[in-house]
Amino acid sequence: MSRLPLYLAFLTLAACSEQPDQTYTVTQLLAEKLLFERIETCRNNAGELGNTVNCMNTEAAHVRRRFPQMLHSLGG
Repeated sequence: MSRLPLYLAFLTLAACSEQPDQTYTVTQLLAEKLLFERIETCRNNAGELGNTVNCMNTEAAHVRRRFPQMLHSLGG
């Protein structure tokens, strides 16, 4: 029996599967212009995306970016 149909079935399933999002590090989010786009995406769908690596990194980058501004506004 030929294994060709089995291989074709696996290839078809692999081609139809959803591609995962690229995972961004906190440093990448700070360096690139992705931060505010990612914040909006994560906050608009917090139920599904809130605990994903990308959304946690996005929140960490957002806090890291805002921290110097908060210190400055407090007089520090």
